[in-house]
Amino acid sequence: MTTYFSGIEFGPWGHYPEYYAPMKDHVTDFYGIQYNHSGPFSVQVNENDPVTVQGSYLFLTYPGVLYNYGPPKKGEARYHAYISFTGKRVKRYLETELLPSFDEKTPLIKITKSESFLSSLLQCQFMLSTSRNTVNPRMVLLLEDILLQIHEQPKLSFNISPFCEKQLIVLMGQINERPQADWDFSREAARLSISLSHFRRIFKILSGYSPLAYLIQCRIKMAEALLIKTVMPLREVARQCGFEDVFYFSRIFKQHKFITPIKFRKENR
Repeated sequence: MTTYFSGIEFGPWGHYPEYYAPMKDHVTDFYGIQYNHSGPFSVQVNENDPVTVQGSYLFLTYPGVLYNYGPPKKGEARYHAYISFTGKRVKRYLETELLPSFDEKTPLIKITKSESFLSSLLQCQFMLSTSRNTVNPRMVLLLEDILLQIHEQPKLSFNISPFCEKQLIVLMGQINERPQADWDFSREAARLSISLSHFRRIFKILSGYSPLAYLIQCRIKMAEALLIKTVMPLREVARQCGFEDVFYFSRIFKQHKFITPIKFRKENR
């Protein structure tokens, strides 16, 4: 039975919940799945214009192709995970289009069920870490399931105008830089001349989060930095991050980090 699953070799793999480094002039001998689970991300293929997104997107790497990818701005973190593979079996993936054909103009694929996809990717990496360089049938099946999940990503039921997409990506960057500001998403929707419901839908497609959830994520990230780097009282940390109520801040922080702000500070000082 094992010969049925032969013809595949796995290459480098890894996952980084907070990854800052860019990858410049990267050319690989492997096929690969490069998944940006969260955070801002930019990719350029060969000499094409770079594409910048926020949230759960992936792109596929192909041997001999030039890639530049990483955070759009220095110091921005993202959650990045990847696996790579090669071998005779990959030829069948390409022939049957289980592995999508190379598209250097539109390399990014939106992942809608991001947590499920990440779980599959991490499961594959765990099997690789315990395999002692031996490929077993379950690893091959899991890789093929991941490729199938990529194929199953739903098509968008409407087109996002380039103007709206560009403006929302800029807005996400502004929220990330100033999460403590009093953001009014109704006003932002009106500025783009779209309804609030349409604004929310596009925002979630581009970032993987609703506008409010994205804002809270950015505020929690800012709070983490203040808790670690300063000695300011908890009430002031909450206020600096845009939370008027310290009790609400503590509850939201614990929901996201599974630890209270006070305990987080003690464990990270």
